[in-house]
Amino acid sequence: MLLGVPLHVDVTTLMLTRLTYARVCVKIDTLNLLVKEFDLQCPNRMVINISVEYEWLPSRCSSCNVWLSITT
Repeated sequence: MLLGVPLHVDVTTLMLTRLTYARVCVKIDTLNLLVKEFDLQCPNRMVINISVEYEWLPSRCSSCNVWLSITT
């Protein structure tokens, strides 16, 4: 598991109608470092580099690096 557990994709990604990026909701383990890019080997053996952007992340404590929870 490179990034985490995939939970959802947007309709455009699901229908394979966008060629420039995929939008996926992934449950990540907050104890691991966040991946910024990785190589993906396609079925034809071609390797492509995938850049990862996080749409939103909670804040981290600057002293202990623990993710801060949001209370409502």
